[in-house]
Amino acid sequence: MAAEKKTILVAVDKSVCSDNALNYYLTSLHRPAEHRVVLVHAAEVPRIVTPFHGVSIDEAENTHSMWIEATEKREAELKELHKHLEKLMEDCGHEVDHEILITQYHHGHLGEAIVQQADDRSASLIVTGSRGLGTLRRTILGSVSDYILHHAKCPVIICHFDHDKYHHVNEAKASH
Repeated sequence: MAAEKKTILVAVDKSVCSDNALNYYLTSLHRPAEHRVVLVHAAEVPRIVTPFHGVSIDEAENTHSMWIEATEKREAELKELHKHLEKLMEDCGHEVDHEILITQYHHGHLGEAIVQQADDRSASLIVTGSRGLGTLRRTILGSVSDYILHHAKCPVIICHFDHDKYHHVNEAKASH
C-alpha cells in the first residue's frame, strides 16, 4: 500500500522572488513519489472606499463602475498568473503532482490567507520567497514571509532572493 503524499505548499505570485522560491523547492527538495505541491496565491478582493452619507446616484454609479473595472483587471491578472505558474511547472523538467490555488481574502494579513490554506490542507511544509524589505518598510507594511514563519503550524522555508546578483546577471546578459 502506497503512503499518502505529503502536501507541500508554495506561496506564489508573479515576482522573481516567488519564482526563485518555487525553483529552489523543485530543484532541491521535491520528491515526486512523496510530495504533492500546492501553489497558493492569495488575492486581495478589490475594495473601493466611499463615504456613507451624501453620495449622489452619479457618484454611486461611478464607484460601482470603478469596482467592476478593478475586479475585471484583477481577474485578468490572476489568469496571467495561472498561465505563468503552469509554464513554470511545465518547464521544470519533470512531472510534478500539483494544484494551483488562487484564494481570495477580504481583510487581514495576506500571510493569514496562506497559513489558513496550509492548515486546511494539513501541509507538511510551506515554501515562500522573501522580497528583502528593509527594516522600516517591513515594520510598517508587514512581511508576508515573517507572518507565515511566526503563525504556521508546520515548518517554513523562506528563500532569500539576492536582488543585487539578479540585476548584475541581467545587466551582463543585456550587454552581450
